Amino acid sequence: VTDIISVLDNDVCGKKGTQYLKTISGFNVTRWCFLKGIKDPGDMNEENFHKMYMRTMSKYRATNNPTKKGDSQDGRISQQHQKRRKKSRNIKR
Repeated sequence: VTDIISVLDNDVCGKKGTQYLKTISGFNVTRWCFLKGIKDPGDMNEENFHKMYMRTMSKYRATNNPTKKGDSQDGRISQQHQKRRKKSRNIKR
């Protein structure tokens, strides 16, 4: 194991647990990106899970591979790259 996706509850204890996991494990720990109003992994439906999964994986890739094309050094996608992505998504196929 080199990477952990933490899906502890979306409350204070879950957030503290993820921070604790980061300090003791020595692994790359990425926190699950919950949508507003969802506090527990059991509250997810299939559509919400997919949205959260995509956000989490995007965050995970940016954190663990920050130098790929279009990303800044701290893992955030550049504004220009975001605009190009939005335009390409809006093209009807």
